[in-house]
Amino acid sequence: MIDVVTVGKGFRILIPLGLRKSLSLTEGEMLQAEASPGGYLILRKQVDSRSVLAKEAFGMWADREDIKGGVEHVRRLRAEWKGRMEIIDA
Repeated sequence: MIDVVTVGKGFRILIPLGLRKSLSLTEGEMLQAEASPGGYLILRKQVDSRSVLAKEAFGMWADREDIKGGVEHVRRLRAEWKGRMEIIDA
């Protein structure tokens, strides 16, 4: 079912309750608006780009066999760089 939205005074629109609930919208939440070439108004929930990147990156090394644990991996990288710096400083 398509919901109908009326443009009110000051060009304000009221998002119907069903849509607000299905999108988990809260009062004061920011939406991104875009006009499509076909004459559609597209509204999207504005998402913090950092949280999106964090969600996409989460677990990206989980299946790697060469990295057993994050702490050990960082220690190995630091040791490699320390060795390189010793060569440079020599």
